[in-house]
Amino acid sequence: MSSKKSRRQADRQRQRTTRRSRAGLVVLAVILVGGFGGWFAWQQATRAGQSIESMGRAHVPSAVPAAAYNTSPPTSGPHADPARWGEHFSPIPHVNQVHNLEHGGVLIQYNCSHEALQAQCSQVKEALRDVLETARDDIDTKVILAPYPQMDQPIALTAWTRLQYLAEPNRGAILSFIRTNINQAPERVE
Repeated sequence: MSSKKSRRQADRQRQRTTRRSRAGLVVLAVILVGGFGGWFAWQQATRAGQSIESMGRAHVPSAVPAAAYNTSPPTSGPHADPARWGEHFSPIPHVNQVHNLEHGGVLIQYNCSHEALQAQCSQVKEALRDVLETARDDIDTKVILAPYPQMDQPIALTAWTRLQYLAEPNRGAILSFIRTNINQAPERVE
């Protein structure tokens, strides 16, 4: 009789231990999920620029006319082949810009016809070239500098679903935008 009693006590003890273990695992899982969610929210909140709703990432042929994007310049949406990294001397089509953003890149674009830049366009371009060189040397090579005459802002910084406008080439703001947004995209392709 005592062996039955001790077996029942041992069984109850195992059941209590199992319940405690399961409860502990549930608590640990909740903490981990909550911690990751909090970390992700903090990371998103500390990235430079305005958060923009994604328009998806559909691949389209280059010959397809540009879609109606939700920002100017675009930050996501339909796209074709990527442009080369570095400086460009003519505007980059929207469908190509977006592909570079999807690959984790950042674009610095300027509008020299904007009244804020007209009188000093050559100095602005030189300052932006200097920032581009610093960014590509010290942060990542996936940065583009290009003119963008159709926007109504002097300077725009874009990354995947991120946008920041500047009135002048603020070196610190541009480098901060690049640091916090580089490689923050669906595809991390060189």
